[in-house]
Amino acid sequence: MFLHYMVTMGGSMDIDCTIMAPDKTVVWNAERDTENRVLFKSRIPGSYAFCFSNRMSTLTSKVVSFSVMVGNGNAADVMRPKGAESDSLHRSIMRLQQGLREIEELQQVLRTRERDHRATTEVANTRVVVFCILESVFIIGMGVGSILYLRQMFVTKRMV
Repeated sequence: MFLHYMVTMGGSMDIDCTIMAPDKTVVWNAERDTENRVLFKSRIPGSYAFCFSNRMSTLTSKVVSFSVMVGNGNAADVMRPKGAESDSLHRSIMRLQQGLREIEELQQVLRTRERDHRATTEVANTRVVVFCILESVFIIGMGVGSILYLRQMFVTKRMV
């Protein structure tokens, strides 16, 4: 079995994750992870539980993207056709199918990362634009203030 999870939004981007076997024993546990990949072999047949907990920051909601891939195990034996040529062809097809699943999973992970990184750069870009506008207004204000001050100096008549 393969589990990949990633916190995409919320709080400090960390979450607790626990994998439990059908007999309620803990197979794997991680605390305060942003992203992780877990590969393990199921020892007991049955339904495994994947538990995500936000105990440490209950005030902040989080968005978690995850995917679980389960190997076929003995599916190749069940669907095995007769004959040597078909056996090698069948193995090739199974390898291609597994490779395509892995590529699809990787593309999903890369899309999620790209979306997160794009959001981060958009926030940074907005901050830079706002700072540049404020800086420009300040510089123009200082120029106008300097001009008015110099005019005032030359308009006022004083006796020296």
